[in-house]
Amino acid sequence: MTSKERRPPTAETARPQEEGPGLADAQDLAATGLQAMMAEPDRLPGVLEAARGVPNQDVIYEQLARLGAYEQLSPERLAAWGYRQGAVLDRPESGLHAVVFLPLAGAAAPTTPQGHAMLELHGAPIRPVLAFRGARRDQEPMDDFDAQGIGSFQFAANQADVVAALRGARSRVDVVGHGLGGALAQLAASRHPQAIGRVVTFQAPPIDEQDAAMLDAWNQRVAAHQRVSSAHHRVGYDVTELPGEARTPGRAWTWGVGNLTDLGKAMPLAQLGAARGGGVPGVTGLDGQPVDDALVSVHSHGVGAPPPDAGVDRLRQALAQGLDRRDPRTRGLASEAQVDQVRQQVMAMATSTRFGFRQIVAFVQGQAGLSAQQKVALQEEARLRYREGR
Repeated sequence: MTSKERRPPTAETARPQEEGPGLADAQDLAATGLQAMMAEPDRLPGVLEAARGVPNQDVIYEQLARLGAYEQLSPERLAAWGYRQGAVLDRPESGLHAVVFLPLAGAAAPTTPQGHAMLELHGAPIRPVLAFRGARRDQEPMDDFDAQGIGSFQFAANQADVVAALRGARSRVDVVGHGLGGALAQLAASRHPQAIGRVVTFQAPPIDEQDAAMLDAWNQRVAAHQRVSSAHHRVGYDVTELPGEARTPGRAWTWGVGNLTDLGKAMPLAQLGAARGGGVPGVTGLDGQPVDDALVSVHSHGVGAPPPDAGVDRLRQALAQGLDRRDPRTRGLASEAQVDQVRQQVMAMATSTRFGFRQIVAFVQGQAGLSAQQKVALQEEARLRYREGR
């Protein structure tokens, strides 16, 4: 176990707050900060200059994370970026869905004409990509705000399948994801760094600090060419900054966008690709929204550094209060005695030949009174017991 054990909330913290700003108030605060930034003239040249360090590969990866992970990219668009779609991991019982994208023949070899063209397009070596989908649209929206282990359950329940997908690529893989998918990408890199080249996330929450520290420790002890780099692209005023604790080591990019009506659809790197003059085939930005109105600002900063956007601190405080009183996961957690009873049942299943491991995982998942962290702990303990019994 690498994730920390967390104590259940006390009765005082679990009680819904009666007062305090909520999500609507936070959006008003965000809009105030955004209007101040948009009042600045000639923003776009400054944004383009500040974004020079963002490779076209990240523009493409945004497409893979936001569309490809949902299987919404045509073979023609993928081929224009040097890819074809590979295996699909679909595990509806846990909510995990991921898609493998493999380089076309010759696209990953810079000595071939196609490989040279792809290297010029991406601005970085082209590798296989594993794109994790975010939370299902039919799921409870609070799944993206589970501060007790974002993505931990989905990853632990499907770790063997993820490892098989990584090994099947037969080379180092770049992992990408949007929202919850970005948390899963970070977990994949922290648990299996030897198989990963880059981590690139979009509007993704941080993960448990001990998981992030695992990747940092790997980078400290291996040669430079074996290190895993991370690029985290976030949108100013996005609530995904609230849960979690730390990101995998690398750089963070905070984008200010001019469309606050639905942050879930914000694609700032698509706007960047359009602003650069169409250098990425098939990337045109948001329909009907001028690029100079959509891209308001961009700031590069170290992972863990406070984002510099105007209004973010006020937004963070307002959302923290609003989410505390709305999050059903902070209430109704099982007592220690109830958790111990579930554990005994799970261990009995793990030592019995009547149950497969997927049945055990499904049983753990169905325990509504357990936190995500407790579920992960039970699953990992059951996995070891299950293997011993076989």
